[in-house]
This record gives sequence, structure tokens and C-alpha cells, in this order.
Amino acid sequence: MGLLCVVGPSETMLPYLVKEVLHDSAAHLGIVYASGGLGAAVAAAVIGRTGLPRRHLTLAYVAWAGATFAVAGYGLVSGSVGLGVVCAVASAGEAVGMVAWSTAKQRHVPPGLLGRVSSVDWFVSTALVPLSYAVTAPVAAVLGVQQTFVWAGVLGGCVTLAFLLVPGVRQAEAPTDPASDPSVGPSAVRSSRHS
Repeated sequence: MGLLCVVGPSETMLPYLVKEVLHDSAAHLGIVYASGGLGAAVAAAVIGRTGLPRRHLTLAYVAWAGATFAVAGYGLVSGSVGLGVVCAVASAGEAVGMVAWSTAKQRHVPPGLLGRVSSVDWFVSTALVPLSYAVTAPVAAVLGVQQTFVWAGVLGGCVTLAFLLVPGVRQAEAPTDPASDPSVGPSAVRSSRHS
């Protein structure tokens, strides 16, 4: 549902914002997008180095909500440098969320079902994206480009966080026996057995 709010504005209006509102060049837009790639790469490297916390699903939703709230920043900044920072933050949140979510699927879905579960996951996640593209221009015509970004980020972020309140969403985070939890390293298992 958060994608309904932010994909259309982020992908269709960001070039318009750079060219028509900020009067910057295609090179500036390229720098904004490159900043997003850099933010995602750094975030993925950090999470790869530090590992995921036990509350990996909470991390996924909080990271995605942070990325979605960051989209509001596109409507609040006044230059390409600010857009680059916003894009880096949004992309970093998306990357952390995807790493946590993909790891959760690997841990909790039987290997024989992983392909089917991933297909359903992507279908549900992206089903409303075409609608996001369709409503972006009419909403922007009423609210304006920058206000559309602000409302898209705020509404999308709130909806994303609300999923943490759905019963059962964080059930996979329940404490487990350290010896059977693949997220716990061997040294933690040894120390838990001696305590």
C-alpha cells in the first residue's frame, strides 16, 4: 500500500520537479539518481557487515516507512543537492528493508515453496503500482507537485508503519532456541549453553 502512494510520484514527477520546478539539467537529475544508488549500496554494505537484529521484520517495516517518509523531502527541499540527499536516504531505507525482508523469507519459507511465495509477495506488493502511476498526474494537478510529494511520503509512511500493528505480522520474531536460530552465531549458542 505504501508503494501506491510513492512509486508514481517518485518515478514520474522527480524528473519534472528537477526540470520544470527547479530548472536544473538532466545532469542534475542523474546526480540525484546516482545519490540514491550510493545510499542503497552503503546501506546494504553496512547491514551486510553488522547483520540483522532479531527483530528483522520490525526493521524491514521501519526502514521502508523511513524510506517512504523521506519521499516527502522531495517536496520540501529547494535544490538538486537536497534532492540527492533525500534520494540517498530513501534508497538506503528501501535497501535495508529489502535485505531484512528477503532474509526473513529465506529463514521462514520452506525451500520448495520459496519461488511461489516470492511470486505472491511481489504480486501483492506491486499490484497497486499501475494505479499509482494513473493517479499521480491528477493529484498533482490539484495539489501541486511539491505538495503531492509531501502528502505521498506522509501517507505512505503512516500506512507502512500501520502494518506493524496487524496481528501476526511480527510473529516470526518470537524468541527461539539459540541453537536452532540461523541468525545467531556459534559463539552466541555456546555462551547461552554455559549460562
